[in-house]
Amino acid sequence: MKIGMIGLGNMGTAVANNIADNGHAVTGWEYDREAVDEINRFHRNTRYLKGVKLSSRIKATTDIEEALCGKDIVFVALPSKYIKPVLAGFASCASKRSLIVNLSKGIEEGTGVTASGILSKIFKRNKVLVLSGPSIANEFARGYPCMVVLTGERRKDLCKAAAAVETPVFRARFSNDKIGVEWSGILKNIYAIGLGIIHGMGLESINFKAAYITRALEEMISLTEAMGGKSSTVLDFAGLGDLIATSLSEHSHNRRFGEMLAEGRSLAYAEKKLGVLPEGLKALRAARILSKKYRRKMPVAEAILEVVEKKIKPKALIESFMDPGVRC
Repeated sequence: MKIGMIGLGNMGTAVANNIADNGHAVTGWEYDREAVDEINRFHRNTRYLKGVKLSSRIKATTDIEEALCGKDIVFVALPSKYIKPVLAGFASCASKRSLIVNLSKGIEEGTGVTASGILSKIFKRNKVLVLSGPSIANEFARGYPCMVVLTGERRKDLCKAAAAVETPVFRARFSNDKIGVEWSGILKNIYAIGLGIIHGMGLESINFKAAYITRALEEMISLTEAMGGKSSTVLDFAGLGDLIATSLSEHSHNRRFGEMLAEGRSLAYAEKKLGVLPEGLKALRAARILSKKYRRKMPVAEAILEVVEKKIKPKALIESFMDPGVRC
């Protein structure tokens, strides 16, 4: 198969390498010309995936049409805020038979439209799938086992995408719950920020972290079900699995952002250090609106947002969490 990859950051590069190792030709678009040159000349991407040797079947380009035209599958690995600016106007480059596979776990600022929803609006003629789950790129790119979830309308499309991306150590489970899969991946970013705050405060308590993750799952399930998703999906790889991975990984932007909040850092500082503010920040703001819309209480998410807004200090997040509320 001929495969396109839009975005050669750590996730895009790692997935592209999986696909290339399966014997498929991959053409990847990246705005960073230095990264493009390094991939093509030395088969490395030291800015985004240091220490990983890349397949010679990956061809990098700064020409987006080259990565879209004539491809059987196009994977999109962009932060959600860049999907529309990068891809709007190029839908006609993709064949009608091309599958579009979203790898982003975010929403559009202001509208709350998910990354796959943005892609569906751009590529109106194409089927859009979602690949999500606990997938830290720096790990599976080095051969560590990884399980993810693929969701879409037709099983034959899921099989086609799986044939491209699966390896002996990177396997996909299929789901027909697109709402549950995608929103699980979006909402877990919120609680990864919270665990970053907890870690940044030096609270190394397994008991507390276990209780925190349990409460996070309760809120994720409540809101996901209200939007039409399934609780079983939240308790699978897309939700629980990804929450654990993102919360505990030192490579997680959302967790690192939480640590910066615990240090008293500003949003401007975080954006400068991380390159882009994490997806969890938009998810927090959306969750506040959605929780009111669907009348679902999300006190943990609300407290995390109040830390971001500097309405409460990080310590108050723990104090509010420990309040059992009315019991008798």
